[in-house]
Amino acid sequence: MIELKIYEKKLKQRKIAHLLEVPKTRLSEVLWGSAGLI
Repeated sequence: MIELKIYEKKLKQRKIAHLLEVPKTRLSEVLWGSAGLI
């Protein structure tokens, strides 16, 4: 679901991380399943 919204809005991972105020590496871990949200 999240991946679809990223694709639809043509967002880059760097931009999303900036908007959420999280490190790009942390966002990547959460999005692709190598880490949980908490």
